[in-house]
Amino acid sequence: MLFILVTIIEIFMRKIKLCLLFTFFICTSFAATRNWIGSGTDPLATGATTGTDFNNPLNWDNNTGPLLATDDLIITLTQDLTTSVSLSDYISVNSLTITGSVTLNVTPRNFGLLTQNFSLNLLGNFVLTNSCKPTNPAWNNVPYNIIINVSPNGVFNIGANLTATNNPGSQSPNSIAFSIDGSLTVNGTTLANSLSTVTSSTPSSVAFLVGNTPAKIKFVGNVTFDDNTVGYINVVTLGCTAPNNTGSVEFDGNLSLGRNANTNSNFATATVYFDGNGIQTYTHGNTLPFNLPNVVIGSYSNSSTVLFANSNSVIPSNLTGNLTITGSSTLDLNTLQWNRNSVGGTFLMYRYSTKLKLSGATSVLNGGSATLFAGSNFP
Repeated sequence: MLFILVTIIEIFMRKIKLCLLFTFFICTSFAATRNWIGSGTDPLATGATTGTDFNNPLNWDNNTGPLLATDDLIITLTQDLTTSVSLSDYISVNSLTITGSVTLNVTPRNFGLLTQNFSLNLLGNFVLTNSCKPTNPAWNNVPYNIIINVSPNGVFNIGANLTATNNPGSQSPNSIAFSIDGSLTVNGTTLANSLSTVTSSTPSSVAFLVGNTPAKIKFVGNVTFDDNTVGYINVVTLGCTAPNNTGSVEFDGNLSLGRNANTNSNFATATVYFDGNGIQTYTHGNTLPFNLPNVVIGSYSNSSTVLFANSNSVIPSNLTGNLTITGSSTLDLNTLQWNRNSVGGTFLMYRYSTKLKLSGATSVLNGGSATLFAGSNFP
């Protein structure tokens, strides 16, 4: 009887192994790397098209049918022209890599990835690299701009990490811009660097720009705007697409600012949320102004502690709008300061459990070094 039972168990275990092996084979056999062969890439590539429909499998090589959630997609831009690629339906893929490798003549060029009013869902990473450069190094004012545009009803969800870089040696004031009128969510870490060896008066840039409500950019993981890799006059910018925009930006992890991180002049009426469940470190290493508009720390569901840290910050980062601490959250300014740089605004602390911690001995004028009054680092 025991022998029969053992035999049955062995047969059962073998079947489980076979099922697992079959499942692995099915999952991996359909995973594919597919390269864009539509507009903007090498027109001499096998099967090349002039198509601009992101969803159309004919615009991708290895055409075994519709794009799948297991596919890793690669767009390598090599043509000296302005073009855009648009979604025509909702789509989910594993990862997306966009690389700008165009050799430019005398005309600035743009590439746009447009969600329209659809959803683009990446289960994994989004890697965006701009390495375009001019044919003649003397044409150092000719940029190649890569623009990720999310329409008002569009959604772009990145399941893992986002890396956006203007590469060294590009010699052009190239830009990478996330223009968000809908929703952009990065669930992993975000690293944005602008490292072009540009010598013109116009810097290269990586920008995250939000439009009007309900436009929203949400960073779930840790964010680094410029990791202080040596660059020239390049910037990593947080801001709005136009003046008086009312969209929002949310940070749920740590925020680290390198020397070239800044905010644009349109970033005055938006709202920034620090809404992590735990301690969020806000590290200032910027030498450019990084002024936030209306700021809300915490929510009724999360208790955030925003801890200010300093890494050789020269110019103070200031507030241009209102400051609200809500839930059971804490703003710990450490020995630093967060001044509103103009008259007006409100400072609200909801509930008895919200906290503001100050450890500074002096306060300075906006953008200056004169002592305003001793004993405080808050206006």
